[in-house]
Amino acid sequence: MRAAVEAGVEAGLMNDVDIDLVVFDLMMLAHAWALKHWHFGAEFEIDTYIAAQLRLSLRGLIVTDRLDEYLDRI
Repeated sequence: MRAAVEAGVEAGLMNDVDIDLVVFDLMMLAHAWALKHWHFGAEFEIDTYIAAQLRLSLRGLIVTDRLDEYLDRI
């Protein structure tokens, strides 16, 4: 995952972010379903949880002029 974020930053597709922090945060979001599905399950299926977390995360990662292109794929 680190390599993917590094490549995105180097390609100018992602904002200049703290890569270690981003990778850790994304891993924590993924683990949150396993730890808290009992809480989120009433409102989300796994697919809708992933889509919601992706929309949230991408807004902080993807450069503004490319953001809609990525959000449209979710």
